[in-house]
Amino acid sequence: MNIVAEGRDLRTTQVHESMTTTVVSCSPQDSVNKATELMRENQIRRLPVVDEQHRLLGIVAMADIVGCADLRTTETHETLKTVSAPTREPSKPRARSRKAA
Repeated sequence: MNIVAEGRDLRTTQVHESMTTTVVSCSPQDSVNKATELMRENQIRRLPVVDEQHRLLGIVAMADIVGCADLRTTETHETLKTVSAPTREPSKPRARSRKAA
């Protein structure tokens, strides 16, 4: 979205120029509550799941949690509302990433 907002050419802009380099992740042993908290705190809907060597094992999405977790409806609703709230600033991981050239 930032590339489009900046009027940059999608055909010539490389992925590394717009990617988030500060990755928020969780481990397979983390609780669903922890994953939800990370999503809420960082305004993200998807969370990479990595092992001890930081290898990607999968991705847990807000939809995955809502679909199978035993969370209170109000907690799920609040997390989704926080993650989806429009802001003028980029999401926290993106804000901490290096700026594109």
